[in-house]
Amino acid sequence: MAFTPERSPLAAFGRGFMAAVLYAFAVLAGAGLIASAVVHVLSLVGAAFPFLITLPDSVFALHFGIFIVWLPTVLASSKITERSPEKDFWKTALRGAPKWVRIAAIVFSAYALASMPLGIIFLSFAASDLAPTNEVGVFSAFWMAFYAAAAATLYSAANILRFDLVRRCTQGHPVVSLAAAFCEQCGSPVLDKVGFGMEG
Repeated sequence: MAFTPERSPLAAFGRGFMAAVLYAFAVLAGAGLIASAVVHVLSLVGAAFPFLITLPDSVFALHFGIFIVWLPTVLASSKITERSPEKDFWKTALRGAPKWVRIAAIVFSAYALASMPLGIIFLSFAASDLAPTNEVGVFSAFWMAFYAAAAATLYSAANILRFDLVRRCTQGHPVVSLAAAFCEQCGSPVLDKVGFGMEG
């Protein structure tokens, strides 16, 4: 049986190894998301009932944790979206993620943007002893957005590598663009899309 370079056993092993690494970073990003959500809820409770909850400065470690997962996120997303139109960046980057994961990433991002003006208002008018708690509330909303985007992108990239979830032409060449009807390499027609969670 003949193997093309990208479908050889060695290439398959390489994809599997990289997928495992991406899954590990996705889990790390997911843990950061959960921790950020807990901190965010506690900050809201602490703002309303400051005598119940006082958040330690150590929660800001989540701020630096974003950089740990964001570097592989940027590298993975740039790889799986190369040659894809810029307007389809997120659609292409998250094509390997289930629909609920994509929706969750959008919800967390929208929440972060919506909470920004409210957070600024609270910081402006809150008592000085409440300012740190409100500050954590503002930051943690954005932590959730970044961790959610990272987890979704890394999980998508891992699935794409693991299951070889790419559109291909009739000659077997990979076609990254979701809008392309013909192969960029040979001009052959592109087969029906292959995706994980892209349906619906």
